[in-house]
Amino acid sequence: MPIYSFKLRSDENVFADDAGVSLLAYHYACDVVRELMRRRESETRCWSLEVHEQSQGKIFDIRFAEIDSILEALPENWRSAVEQLWQGVRSLQGALS
Repeated sequence: MPIYSFKLRSDENVFADDAGVSLLAYHYACDVVRELMRRRESETRCWSLEVHEQSQGKIFDIRFAEIDSILEALPENWRSAVEQLWQGVRSLQGALS
């Protein structure tokens, strides 16, 4: 079974989990993101969680805004605009750090 590890990108920090876990990575990663966002969605929307597989490197990332339950009530075009806004904020923060 593959071993997955994670990198959390917050405002200006990167936190790596080098130990790794063996799991169904996407569902577990979504659960981790939801837990990290709980009751502080507005502060974490620009964060992302990268999932790495031991032999393949990065296999995907989850942008917190994509699974923010608060944004689910928005019409699709507004939700997309908010997700793009937070992606831009994350890109700017990455460039500055």
